[in-house]
Amino acid sequence: MDIVLKKVGRSPFKFEKRLDNVTIKGFLEYDNSNLLKLEAVLIGSEEFCCDRCGNSFDKNIDESLKLYVSDGVFLDKESKNLDVIEALDGTFNIDLFIRSEVELLKNDYNFCQECSGKDFSYEI
Repeated sequence: MDIVLKKVGRSPFKFEKRLDNVTIKGFLEYDNSNLLKLEAVLIGSEEFCCDRCGNSFDKNIDESLKLYVSDGVFLDKESKNLDVIEALDGTFNIDLFIRSEVELLKNDYNFCQECSGKDFSYEI
């Protein structure tokens, strides 16, 4: 699902999209600058790999997202806004965004229920 950024105004453009077992629900709107503010919630479940034992397990996802979308290349010389997604073709692809957010969560440390409470010794 693509959102054409030129169609987004100062009033919230609401969206909801389900991809596999994950749903995103939120809105896009222009803020005071030339950036679009994205506020959304990512809800669902996904299969993760335990970083200790290597077994697969299902994990619930409930993430609040607050970031910005730039219609084109974003230039910020003062580095004030670091959470900016550049939409280089004038559209914001929701499916690609969901996949990238889920992959970010998978790249964090994730432990299955069996490993999460155990104390492991590590070789240094």
